[in-house]
Amino acid sequence: MPKIQSKDGKVETIFKSVGRNDATTFTGLCSEHDRRMFEPIDKATINVLDEEHLFLFAYRSVLRELHADATGA
Repeated sequence: MPKIQSKDGKVETIFKSVGRNDATTFTGLCSEHDRRMFEPIDKATINVLDEEHLFLFAYRSVLRELHADATGA
């Protein structure tokens, strides 16, 4: 699972192994829309300097939280 961290003014992405029950999973979109919308961050190397990548990570987080709030998850 990717984890973004900041150290000494530099942003870096590290990958950490986590169990499937601890990984962030969002099931609020159908698979087709999820695939099409988040393809740039799911199929490419994560680039924390790319504004589109940063937006998509933030947008996915907002959608996930909205879905969790609406469903009580």
